Amino acid sequence: QFSIASSCLLHPNQAHICMAVVKYKTLFKREKKGLCSTWLASLDPSTGQHFVPVSFSKGSIRMPADQTKPVIMVGPGTGIAPFMSMCQQRRAILNAGTPSESFGKIYVFFGNRYRAKDFLYEKEWKVLQENKEGGSSVTGFFEAFSRDTERKVYVQHKLAEQKEIIFDVLVKQKGYFLLAGNAQKMPTDVRNQVQEIIRAMGNLTEKEAKTFMFRSREGEG
Repeated sequence: QFSIASSCLLHPNQAHICMAVVKYKTLFKREKKGLCSTWLASLDPSTGQHFVPVSFSKGSIRMPADQTKPVIMVGPGTGIAPFMSMCQQRRAILNAGTPSESFGKIYVFFGNRYRAKDFLYEKEWKVLQENKEGGSSVTGFFEAFSRDTERKVYVQHKLAEQKEIIFDVLVKQKGYFLLAGNAQKMPTDVRNQVQEIIRAMGNLTEKEAKTFMFRSREGEG
């Protein structure tokens, strides 16, 4: 399954995906390739049309119903796909004449290994941040490239650097936090970092910060 990485308003009759080609070696030095991703990557548009069987299902992540509230989006790697779709949708609505004051701000946190070869949608993000007529669809964009520095930097470190924004959006404005991506240690590391920001900035006890996080997940806070 792949998340759609485009807006049908900005790209009619199209559905873009953001896909990493799966290729690795086992502990026994045997090369393994992903069946679907390898096949899709082998298709050459210059040789003519290729018919790819697809089906669509309802996703588990979407923009909040109340779009007057600010949103923090965290998407390492190909987890950035649904957020590209959402930000393109916002851009299309702004282009159609809806004033930017009708929407809350969007802050995007993206992470990958190397800037030079892993900065997914680099040009597109720059365009989405431009303050065009109607306003920008992305207020802030923060990136972390873990292999470009001696000390590995991940999205949770960028969240810590922008602690004022995180606290303002989640506590003061009661905004939203969306997370997508590789479900290994990353979700736990991100959750712990956000909890620590809430605790420190709000002068709370650890128990109070945990209660805030729990109520937020349940939609009460």
